Amino acid sequence: MEPDLSYTEYPLRILDQKERGTRRKVVKMYKIQWSHHTEEEATWETEDYLNRHYPGFLSSTSGISFSPPQFNHPISGRDSF
Repeated sequence: MEPDLSYTEYPLRILDQKERGTRRKVVKMYKIQWSHHTEEEATWETEDYLNRHYPGFLSSTSGISFSPPQFNHPISGRDSF
């Protein structure tokens, strides 16, 4: 926890995945368990969002636990679906 009472969030693991189709493209989505949160608090995130904010996470996890300390992403900036 930081002095201003904020803390760093990073994805721990993928709980589920699905694809949503539009007329022009298919969007892959992943249900992510975040650090400092339970499985019940997991959020659905797009593949693009995860690749942009956490490069290498999807290719290194394949559904297994993952907790690298190098990710520095405040919870307030996370998109949810």
